[in-house]
Amino acid sequence: LDTSAFPPDHLMWPEFHNGCASALRLSPPGCGPVQHGELGRHWIMHNQPKARQHAYAGFLLGMGLQGRLNSLANTDVYRLMSQGHHVTMMALLVGMAAGKRGSEDPAIAKMLCLHIPALHPPSFTELELEVPALVQISALVGVGLLYQASGQRLMTEVMLGEIARPPTNELLGCRESYSVAAGIALGLVSLGRGSDPGLADLFIEDKLGSYMHGRAPVYSSPDGGDGMAKEPTASLATRCYRIREGPRVNVDATAAG
Repeated sequence: LDTSAFPPDHLMWPEFHNGCASALRLSPPGCGPVQHGELGRHWIMHNQPKARQHAYAGFLLGMGLQGRLNSLANTDVYRLMSQGHHVTMMALLVGMAAGKRGSEDPAIAKMLCLHIPALHPPSFTELELEVPALVQISALVGVGLLYQASGQRLMTEVMLGEIARPPTNELLGCRESYSVAAGIALGLVSLGRGSDPGLADLFIEDKLGSYMHGRAPVYSSPDGGDGMAKEPTASLATRCYRIREGPRVNVDATAAG
């Protein structure tokens, strides 16, 4: 098969999937200690190729799914992330979160939150750090894995809001993917915690219903009153200059079909 006529990125995801499959085949569970075995930190870092970065990114994800990225030092993670290769960054975020699934590890949480603009403090402007859309999406999935079944209040609230995030310039081409990733993260974080009293005032069922049907949601407050949902607002840094939407949810981005 002659691939010279294909676009440069035509084999990006096939190579990524092959790399992930190779890692899963090479390192079955129980194949040496995770920290100091043959497939530990030094082996992972010293086998980084100069070419075929997508295949190596898939390899990192496969190692992360088995918890073997936990052996990487902070300097190793920084070196890989600072290369600016979006797929490698995606694989690292998801892989390291999968290796610490359900642990709420603070170091991994900080790394994930840094790549989710919705979790940045108000004093942190989006112009200071431009996070690629693919990396933002993978960070959302990573949050779901890291906080799985924890019912963590802040992450539940943020993921619920990000499903219907207003359109932004950087996410214009992958808005549906972002909404799906936020929905997956919400499901993982609140897994088995739907009746948690600490989440009752978030009206998760009502908001999810509005995301599916597109109506402006009306929430029943604990004191018996009703309140209309407020229209989400966007800062100047995140405002979309090509699409304007009203208070109703865009079901083309949030609903099935």
